[in-house]
Amino acid sequence: MPSRNMVNVLCLPNELLMQILNHSNPRDVRSFGKTCRRFRSFILSNKSKLPKPELKWDIAQLIFGRRITLLRCRRSASTRARKRAHEKMEKWEFTEKQFSTEFTNYFFVMVPEQLYIKCKDFDHNKEALIKKCVGPLRSSVLALEMNICSLSESALGDFFKHLSPFALHLAGRFDRSIICDQVLPLSSLYGLFIGLNHTDMDIRTRVSGLTVRKIVNNWYNRYPDIRKDLQNLPSIPNYDLRTFRIEIPDCDLDYNELFAFLKEIIRVPHCTREFIIIGNVSKTLIHYIYSNLSDLYMVGPAEWVEEGICSVEDVEWSSTLSCCCDNDHGFANHNYVMDQDLARDPAEMCETVQLDLSISVLKSEEELLPRRSLLDFWLRLKSDKINQVKRLPEAVLVATTALRKRRRTKP
Repeated sequence: MPSRNMVNVLCLPNELLMQILNHSNPRDVRSFGKTCRRFRSFILSNKSKLPKPELKWDIAQLIFGRRITLLRCRRSASTRARKRAHEKMEKWEFTEKQFSTEFTNYFFVMVPEQLYIKCKDFDHNKEALIKKCVGPLRSSVLALEMNICSLSESALGDFFKHLSPFALHLAGRFDRSIICDQVLPLSSLYGLFIGLNHTDMDIRTRVSGLTVRKIVNNWYNRYPDIRKDLQNLPSIPNYDLRTFRIEIPDCDLDYNELFAFLKEIIRVPHCTREFIIIGNVSKTLIHYIYSNLSDLYMVGPAEWVEEGICSVEDVEWSSTLSCCCDNDHGFANHNYVMDQDLARDPAEMCETVQLDLSISVLKSEEELLPRRSLLDFWLRLKSDKINQVKRLPEAVLVATTALRKRRRTKP
């Protein structure tokens, strides 16, 4: 017979049960559903409202139209240290039908370190399916490769906000204009790469300068205009050590757009470090920017000096024009030092010329505790494409075809 305590719990109304379970550990909620038919039925009918246990995986590959693959390292204390790394991996595979009808109905959510989604059209069905079985990715990487995005800007923004990845990699032939201020997640994102897949080099869509402005606008909107009260800077763990990184291999940018987003991102003091890399920028633009650096020096911190926020000595600008070209004698690095080495005609510049701009504003610790930096911003413009190859998780999948699949034996 059930105990008196169990009888008391069985008599609780559903509304009170919901309150109790919402404040319980997810694993306890799962165990609670195994006690009797009533509680099992209650858990299953309300599982979207209840906290779910997290299923940890290293890599989750959701390749729609092909296979759904989950990979993770075996965390065992085995003494066989000489085993090859791929033999220590565990691999589960599902068809798309199995994944959508069976796996997503289990009472848990996946929280992989890398989530790779690939599809022809990212629509509402795929969005709902992923949100159903994937939890917040607050320390993870999300890679989304698509040719079409049928979601609206607000729906795509809600999707990214739900997952809240640490780094976001967007690839494929989708229209880059959908990337706007309302789409990218503000609170969690520290790295953004808008690139290409391996077969998209010739049919790519270039990122426009307007899109870059939208992305940067998304970044600096983290900070209100608080120049009058620097002590109100957001309190985030290791905030002053964070680096926000944006990489765009292929961009159609002009001077007005660059000047606009540069002026915007350095107009407000903030303690993080921003690093923006833009590839495939015209040599004419790089030449013009380097020839008119004095225009840039008059924005941002120049106004702070007038307002008394910092002194001239606190502001440091740096600019370097260099290249790494392949000539008849091998690789050579030609540094353009000072104006006298700048070619008069942009066409005379090397094909691999790049411009590095940085600006930092430091304050003494007595005036700004515990943070010293008011601004630390880096910008790299490359005339060639970014040579840093982003390894999409699909490449890992191809490299692990010899992995031993998990065998489930009947009891």
